[in-house]
Amino acid sequence: MTFEEHLEQHRNEDGSYDLAAAEQARIEDLRASYTDDDLDRLAVKAAAQERRQWEKRNQGDLRKLMAQSALSPELELDVMVPLGDSRVVAYGEMNRVRIQLRKDLRTKTHIDENRAFDDEMTHWFHTDHLLEDDETIAQAIQRFHGGEDAAA
Repeated sequence: MTFEEHLEQHRNEDGSYDLAAAEQARIEDLRASYTDDDLDRLAVKAAAQERRQWEKRNQGDLRKLMAQSALSPELELDVMVPLGDSRVVAYGEMNRVRIQLRKDLRTKTHIDENRAFDDEMTHWFHTDHLLEDDETIAQAIQRFHGGEDAAA
């Protein structure tokens, strides 16, 4: 049974799907096929990889869906929408509560990414101004701090 088939078997009472449980079931399937420890670790990796591939494919489908008009009859209602905490729900089963969960999740992710982007760009901006010509960062640290250990 594939990860996607297991996902169909792990539907919660509220209509969402449990990605972690589907992944665990896939691990159990793979473990049942092999007995030695190395193959057991491989099963864990394979199930995680299948999940990542499924998530990537589903994310692409979700992006295409988001480019369409709201409530368009052409919308694919079976595309899964991540809600956080390893839960997904079919697009057609989204309601106001789930939409708010998704909006909150995306907003938090966007804010966190913007902060990380801002921190990185600020760091590079300041670092760039402190470097001379083709000087490396390690060389600049040595120049600024003399004989001090750069890693200290």
